[in-house]
Amino acid sequence: MTKCNTHSLTCPKCSQAREVVLYDSINADHDPLLKEKLFKGGINMFQCEPCDVVALVNYPLLYHDMKRKFIVQYFPPDVLEDENFFKIFRKNGTLSVEGLPDGNYMKEPHLVFDMNEMLRYVVFRDNVFETGQA
Repeated sequence: MTKCNTHSLTCPKCSQAREVVLYDSINADHDPLLKEKLFKGGINMFQCEPCDVVALVNYPLLYHDMKRKFIVQYFPPDVLEDENFFKIFRKNGTLSVEGLPDGNYMKEPHLVFDMNEMLRYVVFRDNVFETGQA
């Protein structure tokens, strides 16, 4: 399921508050246009038109492709400095999620700490799905 919320963020140049839609998750199957928007750099972007400021908001984003059965999770790199961040994982690196059976792909998202890496991984998985072996 795609999930987003509107947040008020302050422009770093003019200090004016701007409303920004930030996505927590994108479901590529339910919202294929959002996948396209992600690849065009239009997801989780701050824009202040009077100042011509456009910037990526470092905000966690989960990308879910049900058809290809994979999840990739972007976390801003500064979460690696927060010891509480690591508490959501088991020692083997899988998410500590109740109610999902072991081996469920949803428990094992591919983690990235760079948005470009997220895009490269999605392209990789798309190509593997289309041309890879069974």
